Amino acid sequence: MNKAAFSPKALRLDIQALRGWAVLLVVLYHADIPGFDGGYLGVDIFFVISGFLITGVIVRARDRDAFTLREFYYNRMRRLFPATFVTILATLGLASIIISPSVWPLIVKTTVGALTFTSNVVLWRNSGYFSDASGLNPLLHMWSLSLEEQYYVFLPIALAIVPRRWLPMLITAATVVSFVLCQILVKTSPSAAFYLLPTRLWELGIGSLAALASGTQSAILAALGRRLMGLWLTLIVVVTLTLPGLKMLSSMHPGIDALIVCIATMFVLVANDTRLDGAAPVRALASVGTISYSFYLVHWPLMAFMRNIYVLGPAPIGVRLGLIALAAGLAVLLYHLVEARFRYAWGNRKGWAVGSIAASAALIVVAIALQAFQTKPQALAGFDRSPNFGLAEVCQQGAVFVDLAPCRTASRPTTLLWGDSFAMHLAPGLKNQIPGLIQATRSECGP
Repeated sequence: MNKAAFSPKALRLDIQALRGWAVLLVVLYHADIPGFDGGYLGVDIFFVISGFLITGVIVRARDRDAFTLREFYYNRMRRLFPATFVTILATLGLASIIISPSVWPLIVKTTVGALTFTSNVVLWRNSGYFSDASGLNPLLHMWSLSLEEQYYVFLPIALAIVPRRWLPMLITAATVVSFVLCQILVKTSPSAAFYLLPTRLWELGIGSLAALASGTQSAILAALGRRLMGLWLTLIVVVTLTLPGLKMLSSMHPGIDALIVCIATMFVLVANDTRLDGAAPVRALASVGTISYSFYLVHWPLMAFMRNIYVLGPAPIGVRLGLIALAAGLAVLLYHLVEARFRYAWGNRKGWAVGSIAASAALIVVAIALQAFQTKPQALAGFDRSPNFGLAEVCQQGAVFVDLAPCRTASRPTTLLWGDSFAMHLAPGLKNQIPGLIQATRSECGP
């Protein structure tokens, strides 16, 4: 085994640059900047990198007989929780001033999900990522963090108990099964395919396989990575941008576009090529990559607040660009004042670190409890912008229409309401005008 690949060292510049590109993609996509319609693929790049790094950490420690679940989970908590909790507390404070009462029930659920690593499940059950209603939730982006944390729960247990020689086979099987399941559900239940770990595990799994390949004598993969580095980087850039002829790749997500980007990212990681480390664009992206976690945390609440304020249409381009600059500035502060301090400076002060994180979690619980208590039902009767599924939530059908009693107003309906989420919004009004209505609707697509 080539244990040098798992030796402790500073973060690789190519990984930091990939992080920088990924977070810029996501931020520019969320700000609706022209030319970045495929920016959501930045999250897929993050998933591959996360699988690669976390598997490498575990394998390094295991090969030294130094791995313990307790230390692993403490390090994950110290790495992720402080900046996350500060962001949540600040977001809840601003949301209490800006956000319409109708959106608060979903915010409360998402916050509870963020604290319990289940916000992806909460959002799957309540709304779709690409729907207009989701854009109003300032904690929507917590879904990806919850999904990664779920992976962090199961992966170390598997890596700790499974013999080393079986790991590639186990992770390969899980990755393939997850990808196949994803391609099945993306057609029948796109929200489930997008949000849930079983259908996104393949992206993290590709990263895990890259880490295992880097820690063995996998000269073929490394050579393919180095010799075709231009191809992999071109694919990562081209597929994540909006270009003619590539729209067919993003008709369903996660789909072929995500697969191409994940495979290209895997080869870059395995190659560990330092030839471009001195290039100015790589070093600039690496600087952004250093603050990428904090940047990801703070950018979306600002974008969501903007969408809540500009209710009649998109905000001016100047406002959107200004918010990107503000998010970058806040990310620098959050990184240096919170993230880096807990991760590096205060790493050995376990009692203080755990106590601070627990106190922050308690403050969040108190904040959402107070908000839930103050949000009266009558407050929701005014300007209501919460998701509207029509006659009932179950009327958000899948690929095959099912005649459900809550989705009709008579035993023998005479009028069919057929369409997408826009048709759902018509149902409450039509049921008072049409005596026998049946609703056949599906979100995010044509009928």
